Amino acid sequence: MLSVLGIWSLKTHERGLRAERLGQFVAVAEQIRLDVKNRLDEFLQVEQRRPYTDYQNVYVPETAGGDGALVRSPLADSMTHGLAYGHFQIDAQGTITTPYALLSEAPSKMEPELAAYLTLLRSGVLESLRGRYALSSHRIDSPVTRQPTEWDKFEEADAAYRRQIPPVEVQRQAAAEAPRQGGSRLPSQAGRYPIESLQEAQQTQTVRQTRDIVSRNVAISAADSPLRQRQSAGDTAVSSGTARVQPDTPPAMRGMARPEESAQKPFQIEPDTAAEAGSKADIEQAEQMVQIRIEPFVPLIVPDDNDSDSIFPDVVFLVRHVQIEDTHLLQGFCLDEDELVRQVHQSAGRLLREGMGFELARTPRADAAHTAILDFGFGQLALNLLEMEPGWIAARVARLNTWLVGILAVVWLAVLLAMIGLWRNLREQVSLARKKDDFISAVSHELRTPLTSIRMYTEMLEKDWVKEESRKREYYGTMRQESERLSRLIENVLDFSRLQRGKKQFDFTMGDVNGCIRDVVEMMRPCAERNGFAIETELREMAPFAFDRDAVMQIVINLIDNALKYAKDAADKRIVVRSRLEKRSVIIEVEDHGPGIPKSQQKRIFEAFYRCGDEATRQANGTGLGLALVKRFAQAHRGLVEVLNVKPNGVIFRIHLAR
Repeated sequence: MLSVLGIWSLKTHERGLRAERLGQFVAVAEQIRLDVKNRLDEFLQVEQRRPYTDYQNVYVPETAGGDGALVRSPLADSMTHGLAYGHFQIDAQGTITTPYALLSEAPSKMEPELAAYLTLLRSGVLESLRGRYALSSHRIDSPVTRQPTEWDKFEEADAAYRRQIPPVEVQRQAAAEAPRQGGSRLPSQAGRYPIESLQEAQQTQTVRQTRDIVSRNVAISAADSPLRQRQSAGDTAVSSGTARVQPDTPPAMRGMARPEESAQKPFQIEPDTAAEAGSKADIEQAEQMVQIRIEPFVPLIVPDDNDSDSIFPDVVFLVRHVQIEDTHLLQGFCLDEDELVRQVHQSAGRLLREGMGFELARTPRADAAHTAILDFGFGQLALNLLEMEPGWIAARVARLNTWLVGILAVVWLAVLLAMIGLWRNLREQVSLARKKDDFISAVSHELRTPLTSIRMYTEMLEKDWVKEESRKREYYGTMRQESERLSRLIENVLDFSRLQRGKKQFDFTMGDVNGCIRDVVEMMRPCAERNGFAIETELREMAPFAFDRDAVMQIVINLIDNALKYAKDAADKRIVVRSRLEKRSVIIEVEDHGPGIPKSQQKRIFEAFYRCGDEATRQANGTGLGLALVKRFAQAHRGLVEVLNVKPNGVIFRIHLAR
């Protein structure tokens, strides 16, 4: 069962890895789409705000003050500006002007690049405008009819996906149809990523300029004739300064220059506006201003007859309609496809994650991990996202299979060790139960002995059997000492219980540790003297530090009490209590001259309930909690306990307390 669960979990993990990796590819594709769209939006905003006069080689700026000073167009130095290539302007008569040619320059003296571009404008843009295109303020519909390509399959797959057909079924159907249609197999994962920069609603701009400046700029544009493409005598006729478009005039220009509309709607101030102006001077001033209407850019797709290696199969122009009263202009530029592809390359190279690659192509790749179809509205671009190490998931799963075998072996080993541990735990529980029994026996003995003494002396004093005052004082002293012994016993049991349950609270306050030791020595001295011991102190002066007074007192009391119990048969009955400062620790030592502690038991004596020797033959009393509490209290002060045997006889308990 464990093996089956392991294999099932590995399969589930593999599916999760593949889904997670596909999600990363989809997220990267969306980030690239947003980045490219933001760049295209910024470019279109810059071009939309570009003044109409920039499309002329020279123009009269608004700040000229009517002195006729000419300024060269900022577009005249280079044909490339960002994503725009070759800005141009076409008037209602079909005249082409650009900011790159001087007024006096002959076509034969132009640069080859500009001459080739003008040829493209004549054969492409003008012919397209005379054809089946129709220009409105929002869209130019393309007349180009293409043969079915690989994109058509993606259109079908995308439509099927939108109808919530399972993607696997769509891919299976497309893969079955591909051999019959002579196309390549669809990639396993593909998605459409529209870049709606040109489809989003853009506002038409309205600019107001003085009539004198506008008239001069229009005259300059009309005089810029080296690029003029004259129509035949029957194509156009000019009457009263308005272009009258004949049937052969491009339909796009028909929508821009209709004398009937111009006659019905001349640029003038409405009567109510003139009335509100309040004076004839205001009206005359308003008549000196001309309103210029600049519409948003729309794509114009021109078929490319040359066998070009470009990503897009056709040439894309972006054009806008400019109306200056009765004058209509068509301004635009060719979309620099190389620059657009370069920016897509930059976005992809910056946003790709580790282990990912990409390729830009007209059609998707069958081995792509994910294909992002970037739809610009005027063309589509396949961004093939590639897995640089296709077998990394399989390799990881293979490693996990190896780990599974190892884990199963470890599990069986763990079961065996658990059985051994259970057996040892049972032994420890039996030992602990025996220690607890010994503890109960020791506590009963420790409680019974002082209580018996107290009870005996109390009865003797109560019945007035003792007449001598010195004997009475001796009995009272014995009763007090036995009471203190009971208090220490009970306090040790309660402290150990609190430590076991984690309820022991320590109060660290600044104080003199030597004063605390002296108080303990004075309290324990009568008991020691009654047993024939002498307590000596060697306390070195040290600065106050933070410690728990009760805990330190319990440490010293338990160590002196331990010396009194185990060194009672020693020839030298001196107990020495020392203190000193060592680096960042305070050292407290209690030395006796008893039999010492064997090295085999020096670690076990700090275990709870442990006492040296057998309980039945042991002569020293005690509960086995005193040294365990000493170790716990020292650890609470971030310290430790050391046991050192002294030659020829004796032992030193050394306590380290961190300052």
